[in-house]
Amino acid sequence: MAQQIGRELNGSHGINEESWTQWILERHQSADTSISPTAAIPHVVLPGENILGLIMLRCPQGISFSQKHPAVKAVFFLYGTLDQRQLHLESLAAIAQLISWNDFEKNWINSPGATDIKN
Repeated sequence: MAQQIGRELNGSHGINEESWTQWILERHQSADTSISPTAAIPHVVLPGENILGLIMLRCPQGISFSQKHPAVKAVFFLYGTLDQRQLHLESLAAIAQLISWNDFEKNWINSPGATDIKN
């Protein structure tokens, strides 16, 4: 997962793939970011200002985030700078609300494409 996100973000905000991947791995090692058996919200703080982004990964086979959550199917990777902390917290709250919906996992896995997932 870290490498996939690193490749996706390579060059964005002046940060190369290796740095993205390293930050994600370091964050994952410092704390479990899975918040349910279905979802995880790994996140990193970036240097600079006015940056906030989100990458969503659908993992039908599941990714092991911990012994407690060995098959996470929805990953919401959030990244941003310290000056965007309020929006970061609002994003975390919105994601938490989204994944609490009764049919979230079924809809997440069965959605045919990215547009359907976002809707």
